[in-house]
Amino acid sequence: MERNKFGFTLIELLVVIIIIIIFAGLTLPSYNLQTRQLTLKNEAKKLASTIELAKKKAVASETNESCANFNGFQVAINANEYSLIRLCDDNQTVSTYQFPVNSNISITVGAGNILNFPPAGFGINLTTNTITLKNSSINQCINIFLSSIGIVDISASLTGC
Repeated sequence: MERNKFGFTLIELLVVIIIIIIFAGLTLPSYNLQTRQLTLKNEAKKLASTIELAKKKAVASETNESCANFNGFQVAINANEYSLIRLCDDNQTVSTYQFPVNSNISITVGAGNILNFPPAGFGINLTTNTITLKNSSINQCINIFLSSIGIVDISASLTGC
């Protein structure tokens, strides 16, 4: 009786499976770290975009019919969320953004957690500020720098914190 010489033995299959499991075990933690780092960078970009949006809407004096006594726009920052607010007699929250569940991201503001942008952009006088977003699960931070005239800049890399 002639044997088939073109197949794989059970030992060969087990060795290949073990090698695949080892490589997967080595790459998965790196993938999780990169995912968390990318999430932190993206959340910083969203906050910086919201600050820029508030500035642009204030410069354009964008308001609606129900807004009496328009005083510009404001970004109010709390530990786990931030809001874009239209400043009228009755302040109107345009949008509120909370960080994703289980993202472990929090915000720390250097000086004052409210950023005001007056109508038409006149009189922007912010305290030069650094806003830090921290991911506590990987112990890394990213900074958003805010100049006194409202220029927003995000640090290029993550830092340990």
